[in-house]
Amino acid sequence: MGTYEISDDEEKLIKIGMKLIDEALKKIDKTKYSYFSNLFSGAEYEVYCQYELEENGWDARLTKGGGDFGADIIAVKNGKKIILQCKRHKNRIGISAVKEIFAANAYYNGDIGIVCSNMDYSKPARDFAQAINVMLINHNQIEILDTLI
Repeated sequence: MGTYEISDDEEKLIKIGMKLIDEALKKIDKTKYSYFSNLFSGAEYEVYCQYELEENGWDARLTKGGGDFGADIIAVKNGKKIILQCKRHKNRIGISAVKEIFAANAYYNGDIGIVCSNMDYSKPARDFAQAINVMLINHNQIEILDTLI
């Protein structure tokens, strides 16, 4: 699977769509409808996660395309720098995502590396993440990320 770099115009359109989705989801229990993220491409899912971070007070920017060392978003809030890898999948997230964000966090000098996904994580991924201080979250947890860090 190759890397697709989205243009600034595409990013703006995706964010407008995210705002509309967010407004609609505020009217329903968002946690019951987490499957909505399966409608996004990988690049769109990254923009969605960036949007959610920004809505919750983070200064978040997307890394652009290849050569990002496994990081999709770099975000800062209250002096904390987090490095996120966004994984929109149909299956559990495995250990390779944990390895990638660990390396990306070291490269970007983050305070914590985080894998954010629409799916659950395999037991080996959870065990390894705990051992190397990588956080694994569902995108629904972005709004409470401050309390998790």
